Amino acid sequence: MASAAAGPAGGRGKVKRQPGGGEVVLQPWHGLEGLEEIAPEWERLCEATAAPPLLGPAWIRAHVSAYERSDRLVLLTARHAGGLAAVLPLVRGRATLRGLPVRMLRGAGNRNTLRFDLTAVAGPAGEAVLDALWQQVAAWQDWDCLQLPETPAGGPAAQWVEIATAAGYRVGRWASKSVPYIAIGEGETGMEQTSRDFRAHLRWARRRLEALAPLRLETEKRPQPAALESFYQFEAAGWKGHAADGQALLRKGPEARRFFHELAEGAAAADQFVVHRLCLGEQVIASSLGLEDAHAYYLVKTSYDEQYARYSPGHLLTEALVHAAAGAGRRRFDFCGEAFAYEGRWTRERLPHAFLFVFPPTTRGRLLYSAKFGGLDRWMRRCREWRGGGTRGRSSAAAR
Repeated sequence: MASAAAGPAGGRGKVKRQPGGGEVVLQPWHGLEGLEEIAPEWERLCEATAAPPLLGPAWIRAHVSAYERSDRLVLLTARHAGGLAAVLPLVRGRATLRGLPVRMLRGAGNRNTLRFDLTAVAGPAGEAVLDALWQQVAAWQDWDCLQLPETPAGGPAAQWVEIATAAGYRVGRWASKSVPYIAIGEGETGMEQTSRDFRAHLRWARRRLEALAPLRLETEKRPQPAALESFYQFEAAGWKGHAADGQALLRKGPEARRFFHELAEGAAAADQFVVHRLCLGEQVIASSLGLEDAHAYYLVKTSYDEQYARYSPGHLLTEALVHAAAGAGRRRFDFCGEAFAYEGRWTRERLPHAFLFVFPPTTRGRLLYSAKFGGLDRWMRRCREWRGGGTRGRSSAAAR
């Protein structure tokens, strides 16, 4: 049997594993102060496990600074063989679920989160670490629902909830987005999945624009706040700022701007944040905010000048970014967001994401699971039929 730390407010605990699994040491860290303590080790863990910057300390720091109360952040860490082997960022709080009050334990993310997952080593050590993490969270008695937002298929979080299922917890899954990505093989340019007609269109558009003025790509690795504000204004001037369902940052309130300012500062310090601008002469016609590491490029935000829409400036910028990623030896170009029709011109590869919900095997947990995933609606409908349907209702309910 494994022993674990007392709870979110507790200190260090040790978990004994089976022979060959080694010893896993768990420790919760609290708030942004705790995050700063483990950030250097966490960054090294992300690098060693090829975890994207979307999961690292800079992203979580920015999210908590913009959207959360710092004192509700719990970073549950696991050490194996003396080194940091996993980090699970969680936020405690209260919420409602189908009108029912819930003590919520959730991944540090929200509806604006592009991706959430644990950062964890792989192999037998990873299995031991995930099991130990689950035993610790299951031992905490202060939550009715565990929610993990935008988790990628096949990731550590998806494996982690399988342990919860085996332990008798109810797990629900809501499919969300399917993210396009380009897998770039050695010696490839990243354009291999594009059609001949699409590449011909890009050549035509480039020639037409270059007939007007020189076309060049600007790269800024450590943008100042003024550069970010310029991107926000540029994005808001296009359809994202005008359409009813537009997602321009300036429409999302000051929290979104603070998030990106914090992200730029933190990720730039780790040499991961980058702003690109496609310029026609002195005029910016497309721009993007992205994250990159040794393994991949992640397209976080992009926009373009619609007066040049017939020349596909957004596609031309993407082409330049894909070539740059391939030239730097990166093996993946990740579009990060929901798949749109225009992204289908670049790749057929998709990474499904889902919101994962875990409920404890208690009466309250079963009630909340039913409320969230539909069973409660059917049960209440049958109760109404039984109470109000007379013989017809009774026979109907009995038949079911």
